[in-house]
Amino acid sequence: MYTLFVTDTVNNHHVIKFERFEYNNLMELLINRLYDDIGACKGDLSC
Repeated sequence: MYTLFVTDTVNNHHVIKFERFEYNNLMELLINRLYDDIGACKGDLSC
């Protein structure tokens, strides 16, 4: 089990626990755990 400590833009602190290889990359983890309304592109610049 791994732990990630995140501080967002409004200074809220989040602790995210996850398993190794649970997500392909950090952006997927953040979108799935913190930001449900990030949009259709999900933070990707390809849209």
